[in-house]
Formats: sequence, structure tokens, C-alpha cells
Amino acid sequence: DYVHVGILKMSADHHFLGYTLATSAATASFDLYLKDLRRNKSYCQVVQDITGFEWSHIFYDDQEKVHTTLFFTKADMNNRPFQTWSVQIELCNETVTYMSEPDLVFEEPDEACYVDLQRTKDGKFITITSNSKSSSEVHVVESQSPTLPPKCISPRIANVEYYIDHVQNSFYIVHNGRLASAENTGDSADYTLSTLADKDLRHQNHSSKPFLGWKNVPTGNSSHASSTAQIEDIDLVSEYCALFERSTRTGMPQVRVFPLEDASSIKTLNLPSQVCNIEPGMNQDYFGHRLRLTLSSPLSPGKVLSYNMAEDSLETLREERIIGFPRFDPQEFQSYTVMVQSHDGVEVPMTLVHRNGLANKHKAPALLHGYGAYGINFDVSFHAERLSLLTRGWIVAFAHVRGGGELGRAWYNDGKGMKKKNSIHDYLACAEWLIEEGFTRPELLAGHGMSAGGLLLGAASNWRPELFRAMVMKVPFVDPLGSMCDPNEALTLHEYDEWGNPDKDRCVKQYIESYSPLQNVTSQKYPAMLVTGSTLDDRVPLKQPMSWVQRIRESRTNTDNSDPANLLLLHVDQDVGHFGEGGRYGHLTEAAFEYSFLEKALGL
Repeated sequence: DYVHVGILKMSADHHFLGYTLATSAATASFDLYLKDLRRNKSYCQVVQDITGFEWSHIFYDDQEKVHTTLFFTKADMNNRPFQTWSVQIELCNETVTYMSEPDLVFEEPDEACYVDLQRTKDGKFITITSNSKSSSEVHVVESQSPTLPPKCISPRIANVEYYIDHVQNSFYIVHNGRLASAENTGDSADYTLSTLADKDLRHQNHSSKPFLGWKNVPTGNSSHASSTAQIEDIDLVSEYCALFERSTRTGMPQVRVFPLEDASSIKTLNLPSQVCNIEPGMNQDYFGHRLRLTLSSPLSPGKVLSYNMAEDSLETLREERIIGFPRFDPQEFQSYTVMVQSHDGVEVPMTLVHRNGLANKHKAPALLHGYGAYGINFDVSFHAERLSLLTRGWIVAFAHVRGGGELGRAWYNDGKGMKKKNSIHDYLACAEWLIEEGFTRPELLAGHGMSAGGLLLGAASNWRPELFRAMVMKVPFVDPLGSMCDPNEALTLHEYDEWGNPDKDRCVKQYIESYSPLQNVTSQKYPAMLVTGSTLDDRVPLKQPMSWVQRIRESRTNTDNSDPANLLLLHVDQDVGHFGEGGRYGHLTEAAFEYSFLEKALGL
């Protein structure tokens, strides 16, 4: 009854498709299947119990036999991908012949690091990236010489992350290191672009000295007025590089493109001003000049564009349409960003979406979303299920609190570790702003948070429960203290960079304990709550949402269960994991359940 297709990857010649398949939600491992697209032949379970894979170069002989080396990653007992293996295979007539025993290529002993495999855009290298929450190290293997040992691009440095691609005999590296600095802490540096020539990698020992041979690419300043931008991603083709950036002042995205032969000739794409989300397309045509990307905003469904980098022209390829009832006209609504002052004077951006006019001041129900962790940008792209709220007069708001990545690396660092309380203060400041500015009132304000966003809501309900009527807490991470003190939990060692290690530092333990939602439940009135969890969740153990609900039930003073404002519901799923229901309509089912709860809890 359960099938999960994990990864799909084409071979460099586009003749073969590889994909991973899992038939149980209880495991994080997959089996690898291959398909010959020319002859419509399949090769089942070529490698078993893997987490990822990548193709190397494919060779054909005169007897129609296909030879290649497959790279794949395996996980440890905590589902952490930590090893990269390779195996030489021969494919012929739907039969796989293993030409060698699997060979261990790379192993990451640090339990805070996860290993990932990719092939560079030009297909020349396999990249083995070992990432923690705050640092990375990349090794590469030549695709046409897959048995040679991997080479290190630069050794790991604390708080420095870098990611690579390859084109025109050079590696292009996005990183937050300081090439000219002796310290290279990366703590507050935003991402920049550098290159490393192939010849420099071959002739120097990069495993011992950081940034050896790296050269900065002079991409110039951002076009945003009075602001700077940080690089979030890049896309390379044979002659051009596209920079996907975000303003560190407003959080708005932009795209800039330059020819590889002259980085000073950089151009900024002329995109609609209200775009809140830009997603790079697959862009697999390495020798082409077209860049495909998808734009969206809270009120605009995905629009697929094609930008001709050689001609500097933009073409719309497809626009999603909203059909059905109730009729949705985006002109009847508005979406914009306001700046809210937090407890320490810092301006926090908040995105608002609502119907035009809002004639009934203080009478509109509002849903305030929050997350603010891991440097992740809050998703404010179009989601059709939110129309159910907007067309009924709701305000949907997104608090871009510190700990997220909307305003750059410093914004992230200012809301993690020993500064995590800033995230909570920012969220509460946004709630207060909505009330003080007359958009809603506490009896009509609800919060929404998932995972680390659930921590945000849990702490907010402890600190200022009178601000909210209801909260939806999906798989909430409400016991960071318990998790960080238990190294046997699957993600604990990987999470020390985000929250701190309370076992090594008493101050860290006291700080986490001071805001950890589960440890700070008190005897007071709490908002109505819908709390979800899953028996198959490998990120937030089920005991956390269950313990939270139990402690709230035992401590709260509003115990009249006949009053919808006192609803306290725990929904436990036994079929899906951390990210909820899959399939075409699974997320709609979840949203309908959540919105039904909110309507009842707010008495609408």
C-alpha cells in the first residue's frame, strides 16, 4: 500500500534512468532500480538499502553491453548517510553483472555530518559532500576515472560552508568563507562566489590547506536599492552563470546572470516586484542559453519562465490557473511586507495576505505562521489550500523571524544557539503588531508552526498565551532540552550546531531550559491546540507531542471541555512520517482538518 519514489537521475547520455524506491514508511533506506530508456528494459534492485546514488560515465562495447560505475550512499543505525560506495556493473538483456565487489570510497566518522552525492553540471565529476549544520567538506571523483581516489576541494573549517559545480575546466564554489582572512570563522559572512581551476586542484594538496587556489568572482553589487544580497544558489551552463540571490534588507529574491568569460557584464532579470519565491528549473541543457525558473507569490500560482541569457529576453511558458468554487480573483486581495519592531529594536519582516479593504477593523480572523530555524527561508509561495481561508475573510501572515535565512547569514546566526530567544520575541512582536494595528484581536488570532516552528509556538504559548485563541502545532519540537541531552536520538549529534550541546556547557543547558516549551508549562490559561505526531517520525519522536499535550492538560486552568476555546486535540498518524501525507491530495486533507479545527476553536 506504500510506495515512495525517492530520487530520479538520468545518466549523462540520457539513455538510462535511475530511481530509488521504498515500499515501507518505517525505513529511510531505498533500493535502486535502473531503466534502459532506449530498449524499455528494467533492472530491479541493483543495489539495496541505500540513501542516494549517482551515475559515473557510461561505456558501450561492441556486444551491446553497458559498463558503468555506480556511486551510492549508505546510512548508519541512526539513518545518517555516512558512507559512499562504488560498484562496477555490466548491463545486458535485463541482467546485471557485478564486475567488482562494492568499494568503500569515503566515510564520514563525525556523527554531526551527513554525506550527499551529486554529479556536476558538465558531468565531469562526482561530488561527495559532507555537511553538518554549519560546515562542509567536498571531495570529487572524475567521472571517466571512477576508480581513482577522491580529491578534497578544501578541508572542513568550523562555521564555513561551501558547495560546488563545474564548468569550463573550473569549479565554481558558493561559500561563506573569507579568503583573505586569517580567521575564516564564517560566523556572519554571507555567501559569495569563487573559482578553482582544475590544474590547481591536480597540482596542490587541498586536503591540508583551506581555500588553496580559490579566486573570488567579481559579481559586483546587488541592484536592490540601499541593500546587499546574498547568493542562495547558482546554475551553470557552458557559457553562463545564474545567481539566485535574496536581499539581506527586504528578503526579496532576485536573479542575476553573467557570461563566464566576463563576470563584470552581469545583468539583473526584470521580474515582477511582488514575487516572493523563485525556484530554479532543472535546466539540464548544458550547452543551451536558456534558464528556466518558476515564480510565485502568496496570490500568484506558479509561473514558469524561460530567460534567454544570450538575447536578454524573457518568455512565459506556462501559468497555473485556479478553477472551481469559490471563484478566486487575485485582484481582490493584496500581499505585502511590513517591518515589525522586536523587543531589541530589530526590524522583523512579516508578510501579510488578505482581502482588499478590511473594513471591519479588529474583526478579521488571522493565522500567523512561524518557523525560524536552520537558516531556512520561510515558504511564502502560492498554496491553493490557503484560498479557503482568504476567501472567507482570514488574514494569513508569515513572521520571518531570526533563525531563518531571509535576511542573510547574520539573520540566521542571531536566532540560533544562545540567541534562540530572539526567534520567540520576534514571533510575539508580529502577533502584537497584528493586534495593535487593528488587523485582528486576540480572540481571533491563531498560530501555526511545524517541527521547529512548533517550538516557536510552544514557547509563545508559555510566554504570552493571552495573545492567541488557538494554535496548530504540527509534529512540534517542544523538548529541545531532552533531545540535546540524549545523544542516542537520531538527529541529536547533527543538531548541536543549531541548539548547542548542554552536556558540555552548563550555560547552554540553562539557556535551553529557560525557553524549552515542555519545561516551561505553567498553571495558566492556554490557547486551544491541535497537536500532531506520528509513530513513523524519525525527526521529532512521538513522545514529544504526546508529552506536551499531557503536560498542558495537567497544568492549564481552562478545563471546560465544552468550550471550543479550550479544545486540546492530539492527532497521531501511524502511516506517514515527519512531513505528513503524500500523494496528490494528502496535503489538502491535512489542511482541511486544520482549518476545521481553527474555525471551531475561534467560534466562526
